[in-house]
Amino acid sequence: MEGEVHGHRRDHRDGVAVVREASGRVRIVSGAGDERVQRVEEAQVFTERTVEELSETVRDAFARIEALTRRLSALEERLGAMEERETGEDDAGEPGEPGGPGEASD
Repeated sequence: MEGEVHGHRRDHRDGVAVVREASGRVRIVSGAGDERVQRVEEAQVFTERTVEELSETVRDAFARIEALTRRLSALEERLGAMEERETGEDDAGEPGEPGGPGEASD
C-alpha cells in the first residue's frame, strides 16, 4: 500500500485505516474487505469522477464565455464604427469631416 497512514480507526469486526497517498488522494482501506468500506470507496471514485466531469464542464463554459465576450467586443466595435459614420463624430466625440452625412452640430 502506497502512502502514509493519516489516521486509524478500529472497528469491532475489522481494522479500518484512512490513507493519504503522495498525490494527496485519501483512501479508506480495510484488511478484510469490509462491504461498508467498499461502498465508501466506490462512492469516493464516483465523486472524484463527478468532480472531474464538473471541472471539465466548467472549463468548457468559461471557454464559451470567453469566446462570446470576444464576439460581443467585436460587435460593439462594429456598432461604434457604424454610429460614428452616422453621426460624423470620431472616437473623441469631435465632429467628422465637413459635409459628411449626419454632420454633428453644436
